Amino acid sequence: MLSDLQVSVTTNRVLIVIVLVMALGTTTARICIRCRNRRLWWDDGCVSLATPIIITMAVAYFLADLQRPPTTPHAHRLKLIQIWILIPTYTCAVWSARLSLMLSIVRLIPTFMKLRRISEWATISFLLMCISALIAKIYTCGSDLSWYLAPNPVYLILIVIPLRLLSHITLDRNKRRMVILMFSANLITSMITIIRGGLVIADAWGLVSIAVEAEVGIGIIAANLAVLTPYIYRLVKRAGDFDSKPYTYYRSVQPDGGIRLRRVADIAPNMPVDPTLQLVNPEHAVNIPRTSTKSEDDGYALHLDRQSRFLSPKASLDGTPEDE
Repeated sequence: MLSDLQVSVTTNRVLIVIVLVMALGTTTARICIRCRNRRLWWDDGCVSLATPIIITMAVAYFLADLQRPPTTPHAHRLKLIQIWILIPTYTCAVWSARLSLMLSIVRLIPTFMKLRRISEWATISFLLMCISALIAKIYTCGSDLSWYLAPNPVYLILIVIPLRLLSHITLDRNKRRMVILMFSANLITSMITIIRGGLVIADAWGLVSIAVEAEVGIGIIAANLAVLTPYIYRLVKRAGDFDSKPYTYYRSVQPDGGIRLRRVADIAPNMPVDPTLQLVNPEHAVNIPRTSTKSEDDGYALHLDRQSRFLSPKASLDGTPEDE
């Protein structure tokens, strides 16, 4: 029976340290990359918030052994303190990782897409679910003290929205595979959540603690992969940066009538980006040099033989001022 399986205290604490080091390492790398590129956003704030929370969880695990009943009043008090620390910190750590990953998805979606608004509402619902889950746990454990003497569908949303986004954005095979890999870690976290629920039903508390550690650690690592994976891809492939700041996308009309999403920095990386982009008057389009830039990704070539374009108000694509 699963309830008869026991995990030693040493093994449990070693796993805690390993998960903590991996989560803190990826979080530190993520924040350093974003600070260097000056792209800190709300998703970085959420994952930074999870860092002191998981450290507090690790400290709580070292207070007492969850599997063995306390033998002295002092040990009993330590175990109660440990449980009261783990209840809110586990909830906050897991939901901080989910919110960070959700916000990482939001910042990749252009503002003119309907999916952007859906993702923003999904983020708000995540925050409300986090607050409600935390209140429910604290109220239940605080109102029913009998446990003193006794031993959700969110991941589906984190999988569906990126797949929906991929169906609207044209990427080459390598980049599409990379984005899918980046968010596929949610499948692993979902499996761990299901396994943890089964272990709770089976009263296998020795394995539940390991599942909780793995769920929190992998959740934070998965959130950090949303930043680290594109960064590593750019180092290997020397490709353009599509981990962009918000509000830097525009529609690029292709000769076949299709519409692709382009970043202004991909076309003119040395040109300062004006946050307010305007549509060029077709009557003056003949004065614009018909240049064509080509990045390393052939699928992102820009065609200027269309009248619908988005340019900076003070500069053309080649960086030269426009005629007044």
